[in-house]
Amino acid sequence: MDLLGRMVGSPSLLMADPSGAAPRQNDETVTFTSLLERYLDDMHAFGRLTTSRSIAEYRSTIRRHADDAEGASPAQTTREDVKATVRRWSHPNTQRRKRSMLVSFYDWMVEEGLRADNPARQIRAPRGREPRVRRLTLDETRAFLAAARGSRERRIAYLASCAYFRVSTSRARAGFWSQPRWRRDAASAGCR
Repeated sequence: MDLLGRMVGSPSLLMADPSGAAPRQNDETVTFTSLLERYLDDMHAFGRLTTSRSIAEYRSTIRRHADDAEGASPAQTTREDVKATVRRWSHPNTQRRKRSMLVSFYDWMVEEGLRADNPARQIRAPRGREPRVRRLTLDETRAFLAAARGSRERRIAYLASCAYFRVSTSRARAGFWSQPRWRRDAASAGCR
């Protein structure tokens, strides 16, 4: 039985409604820890979180948010708690990304009937900034490779473009080449 199945079947987390309606969550026993894995399981099951890296990012962000909530249950957190979490990061693009993770978490809570509102939606998203690093597009990389003359130049251009493509691709991480879309992009640029 998976974590979600264990939690749904747990009598401490569910209270039966005397009218015979579906069971509802007991707000006193719901914690960030208990909801986090349910949330991640649901997002993974519905194709929202597909990589282990994205799951780890969401888990880390929500755990930091739990620390900022200072022991409050997820049903009792406020927009001030969300603001405190977003302030942990200095770059506005990171703040936008982390806020969107919290919006997703609280939207899920609203959908599950665990909360009436979404405190993360009550704060404005920070204005995004253009990245400082200029990266070649796939078409620019192809043009760079096509401009090389002679076998030596082509070999150097090929090696340089492959190295540049591997280093400069956004979100380059250790397991980055194992994902099919990067392989397709790299192969179409001439890299193997």
